[in-house]
Order: sequence, then C-alpha cells, then structure tokens
Amino acid sequence: MTNNEFLDYCKSELTNSLHNTKLRKPDDKQKYRTEGLLHAARLMGLMSVQQVSHMIATQHQAFLGKVWSNDKRVRLH
Repeated sequence: MTNNEFLDYCKSELTNSLHNTKLRKPDDKQKYRTEGLLHAARLMGLMSVQQVSHMIATQHQAFLGKVWSNDKRVRLH
C-alpha cells in the first residue's frame, strides 16, 4: 500500500464512520479504529495535526452539515 492509498483509506474510513453517525447508527469500534488510522498517519509523517483536523472538519461538514466543534477534536498528541 502506498502512502496515498493509505491516506485514501483513512479518508474512506472517516467517511464511513460519519455516514453511519448520520444514519443514527454510530459504531464505536469503527470510530476508534478510524481515530487510530489518523493517528498512525500523523506518526508516520504523512499528515500534520492540522491536516488531520482539516480532513475531519471537512468530512464532518459534508456529511453532518455542521461545523466541527473544537471541544470534540480527536486527541492526536
């Protein structure tokens, strides 16, 4: 798997997690797995904390129609 394929996979998992939340069928296992993938992307140097935050905010806005709240950010440090 290339770096870009990994990042695409991370985005896909985030999208799936938010889609399930929108359908009122949240899956905590999927949510935590997605957080782990994003954390791994940061640790591998593929994304910065700001890039991860931007990806989450963008997908959150697209799927849930809400601005992502600062108090609900994933802890990445």
